[in-house]
Amino acid sequence: MCAFLFATYAIVESWKTYDESSIDTVVETTFFSYANIAFPMVVICDSSRVDWQRVTQLTAQDVPDIDPNLLPAVRKVLKTFSVISYGDFDEFEELKNVTELSKLNHLNLTELLLKVMRPCNEVFCCGGCWWKFKPVNCCDIFELQRTEFGLCYSFNSDFSEYGRARVGENSGLIGTFWQTESGESRPRKTSNKGQWSGVR
Repeated sequence: MCAFLFATYAIVESWKTYDESSIDTVVETTFFSYANIAFPMVVICDSSRVDWQRVTQLTAQDVPDIDPNLLPAVRKVLKTFSVISYGDFDEFEELKNVTELSKLNHLNLTELLLKVMRPCNEVFCCGGCWWKFKPVNCCDIFELQRTEFGLCYSFNSDFSEYGRARVGENSGLIGTFWQTESGESRPRKTSNKGQWSGVR
């Protein structure tokens, strides 16, 4: 009987605490135009960091300043990078047995990954994109960006390769509005609502 009474008391006190501590949300203004808010950044990454058809076609000319006999070691490095993501550093264990690894220390991995990744027109192969109620070429609005998942394509990002260069030229401040060479204001904004007003 005592346990039942104590449990009832605890439940009633918990309910009072929950009932009295509600969260109130207040809208500051209903007149702020969403046309003044930057559209969110969208990043699309290919499921594989490398295209194996391009890796198998690599020649000594594609990897300058390297002994052609080291191409198998380069392929092993690319195999590891094709599956690795931030936090999965145990994947590098596979490279312990590659004795030629020290001979590849001058290898520019970013340039190499650019040569063996699928280009934009292959990633966005099925149909075009939409932006602000009109069809656009996906590769005109998506830009290359380095991420913890490798090289990806981003829309409306100050952190894309192009965006970082332009923001640095304009103000040096990430998150501020800046202009492209063609006069487009970035980050992009949408002036309307609805699913077709954004990026698809």
